Amino acid sequence: MDEMSCRRLAADLAEAAKSDDHERVADVVAMLSRPEARAVSAAVVSELAALCAGAVAGRCPPEGPEAAYGVLVENDRAVPVEVDALPPGLRAVLRALLAALNDDRRSQDVQAGLATRGDPEDVRLVLVQCLVWLAELDDAPGTTLPRLSCLAG
Repeated sequence: MDEMSCRRLAADLAEAAKSDDHERVADVVAMLSRPEARAVSAAVVSELAALCAGAVAGRCPPEGPEAAYGVLVENDRAVPVEVDALPPGLRAVLRALLAALNDDRRSQDVQAGLATRGDPEDVRLVLVQCLVWLAELDDAPGTTLPRLSCLAG
């Protein structure tokens, strides 16, 4: 599947999630979770990270050419957690999002590839995480940048 097709599939998946087409989301996520779909799932995750990055940057643009985005990860008690403590797939997709925010396409694609290296359940979790972030960004009012959740156990 070429880059444009993966971009279109990511956009269609995001739109299906946004319109509560759960059956379509489940079908696409199941297809992308298969081991033989690894290259396509990595490309789709990279595109989903780019969609998330666009939504974040639209609400919180960088403050100059040298500015860089960063994250603070907290547990459910608002205690900071090291990014390296996250499960590998979620850690990699978070890094793909940061790479997309910081206009580093090469790192974004590498991290998306790492995010989809796990077993099918891990890949499903990564894809759903991206869709959750997009929903949280879409649901936030105005220019507010919401806290984004993490599906790590």
